[in-house]
Amino acid sequence: MKSYLLANTAKCSPGDVAIVKDALIARNCHFDIVEHPCVASQEPEPQNPPPGDDTDFVIVMGGDGTIIHAAHLMQYNQKPIVGINFGKLGYMPLSRIVV
Repeated sequence: MKSYLLANTAKCSPGDVAIVKDALIARNCHFDIVEHPCVASQEPEPQNPPPGDDTDFVIVMGGDGTIIHAAHLMQYNQKPIVGINFGKLGYMPLSRIVV
């Protein structure tokens, strides 16, 4: 099984990302990771590589904007998205981290 981990480091800490990485490794899940402080920013065309054809699912760590950005990346290669909210509202994610 292979996953694609997209982490908005402006919202979540390196320790949070490490917990998810360790959980994937413990389950023998291979993964590609993109860590960027503003993956969902309004900067001109963020250069995040889209997930490959061999990706089974996508884990998004950030807020609703990060999830929308991930969906945009996968517009031609749609995969299930698991969202972990680190934002303020979090209408879209399946889980929420309370700090």
